[in-house]
Amino acid sequence: MLVDSGASVSILRKDFVDSLVLENRPQVTPVRMNLLTAIGEASEFIGRVNLDIKLGTHVFKHEFLLAEIKDMAILGMDFLMTNSIDVLFSKGCLGIKDEFITCFTNKGDSSCCRISIAETVDIPPDSEMLIKGMPCGPVIFNEVDLVETNKSFIEKTGLLLTRVVVQQNSNTYL
Repeated sequence: MLVDSGASVSILRKDFVDSLVLENRPQVTPVRMNLLTAIGEASEFIGRVNLDIKLGTHVFKHEFLLAEIKDMAILGMDFLMTNSIDVLFSKGCLGIKDEFITCFTNKGDSSCCRISIAETVDIPPDSEMLIKGMPCGPVIFNEVDLVETNKSFIEKTGLLLTRVVVQQNSNTYL
């Protein structure tokens, strides 16, 4: 999903809607509008649908236009403004009420950021555990990353953490 402050409307890719289970598939309403891309090309919108979208812990009902686009979805200014969502470029996240949702980027240089877990976990002695975490800073989405601890963390907590290679979108650990 792409958050695009330059898009005036929110758009879904048609094949995403087509892939939904029939009983969950929204009614597509025809529209007579054209999509004008960032490079000036025009194509017709296929229709519009109303869907619920979940960001963090918040669920929003919103109208999306359907088109043949590269990204699965584009959240445009209509969605951001209607739902009072702040794009915090300096922090690389979206601000929704009291919640901050980390944004990922498809391009960029190597980066380093803290990984946080959402809940307190008790790890018994002499045991291993996989714990889901989220980066607290911008990371390169859809890339293979190395997660490792640092010396001050070990000294402060007494925990030994293994290095793990992960791919953001696949729940794959190597």
